[in-house]
Amino acid sequence: MAPATAYILAVDDEPSICEFLSRLLGDAGYRVKTTTHPLEALRVAGADGRPDLLLTDLKMPMMDGDALAARVREIHPDIPVLFLTGFSEQLFRGKGALRDRQAFLDKPASPMAVLEAVEMLLKPPATPPPAAPEPTKPVIMWLSSLKQGLLALNVSGRHR
Repeated sequence: MAPATAYILAVDDEPSICEFLSRLLGDAGYRVKTTTHPLEALRVAGADGRPDLLLTDLKMPMMDGDALAARVREIHPDIPVLFLTGFSEQLFRGKGALRDRQAFLDKPASPMAVLEAVEMLLKPPATPPPAAPEPTKPVIMWLSSLKQGLLALNVSGRHR
């Protein structure tokens, strides 16, 4: 997907992070909508056209980013999700791995790391996995060493 046509919905309760993401992603050619309120993000995801990517903080008032991602995926089941958070260990409480097409970057993340992670998630999977993992086996995680950080991405294609 060409960056100029990709639409990113970015959610963070800190206005300065929203401003940073808007400038960074906008300068890279993406269409960006930012909000500091998860409930507004749900409204936008349902009413303003399908985002190509949800980029969200994890710890926010009223609703955490994981719950927000789950609710947005009720509307758009295949949307990729990038968590930008200082609390990545909380993503794995109660579950062993990220869901399909989800990734996280730890805050603080460099602008280049954010752009690389967004680009990776917007690329469609090259080929589907050969078979679904067995229900008793953990979902496969892939750690990618970016030029400016570490990205954890679920590439198994299945979550049970």
